[in-house]
Amino acid sequence: MYRRLDNFLTQFAQGGALTSATLALVAIAADRLWCWPAKWHPLTLVQLLARRMAIKVQTPVDAVAQQHVISGTLAYLVLFGPLLILMALLLEFAAYKSFFEGLLLYLTLGFAQVRKVYTRVITALAKKQKTLAREWLSQTVKRDTSSLSDIGVGKAAMESLLLRFFYQYVTVIFLFMVGGIVLAMTYRCALECRWQWKRPQAGSDFFVVPVTFFCRLCQWLPCAIMTLLLKLVIWPKLNHQKGREPVRVSPPKIGFWHLAPLIIRTFSCKLAIALSGPMYYQKIKVNLPRLGMPFQVRLSDMKATETIIELLSLVMSCLLIVLIAFSLYLTK
Repeated sequence: MYRRLDNFLTQFAQGGALTSATLALVAIAADRLWCWPAKWHPLTLVQLLARRMAIKVQTPVDAVAQQHVISGTLAYLVLFGPLLILMALLLEFAAYKSFFEGLLLYLTLGFAQVRKVYTRVITALAKKQKTLAREWLSQTVKRDTSSLSDIGVGKAAMESLLLRFFYQYVTVIFLFMVGGIVLAMTYRCALECRWQWKRPQAGSDFFVVPVTFFCRLCQWLPCAIMTLLLKLVIWPKLNHQKGREPVRVSPPKIGFWHLAPLIIRTFSCKLAIALSGPMYYQKIKVNLPRLGMPFQVRLSDMKATETIIELLSLVMSCLLIVLIAFSLYLTK
């Protein structure tokens, strides 16, 4: 039994775990040190293609649900299927496969731009430049930002940074480690399609259901693990509510599939604040419950959020380093 376990672990280390962990660590470092300009980033092209495709094939709101589902599935497959297949074939014949996988992983993450925008929102709010803060925030959220207060801008920015870290950063790294760069790119393109295709006025928009199902399927395990790490690693702030404006919070409606309320509630409880709540999309009000502790957000909470995200990223890097060391030990 012990021999079988040893053989399994050795095959695991020799099967690409060492290379994948090293590439992931390098991509994390590159994403932290250098921000690829958004104007020239490949994900900007992905967003543009997704919007154009939705305009051409998205069915009317009153169409049959099955028609929506078929249109959404074919839209993604026709748009990105050939590209992803071609990318997989090119990687198989590439002379420096590891180099291109690392580069593609760095581009697939694209989280440096999110950090950059968040920092600029904090700076603008600190300087009482609310209009500028709204403009920066509109680059990372789909909700209406023109009428947000200072607190509203801060809450929206915090939620965006938090959820994008889980969906755009943690999940991509996890999928790369489990299934390789093609799986990570497939998920990332689907995530962009989901963000671009969602129509708040449509209610249950079945057009986006296929990519939403695929995204949530990919997100569930890595987001659940990272939420547990958030619960264990981050120590809650004590006496943080002194002098704060009280707000009403609602009990969370946490489903098995949809982990966003659990993520937001876990995080907001750590900071002893309230996040989420009613918001507007294309002038349509969407009533979401306020989650967390019954106290309002301050500018210091935005800075604390940035610190917590950096700490969680550091925890991920440490886990990758442990995996690299373990793989090196097994291959001796």
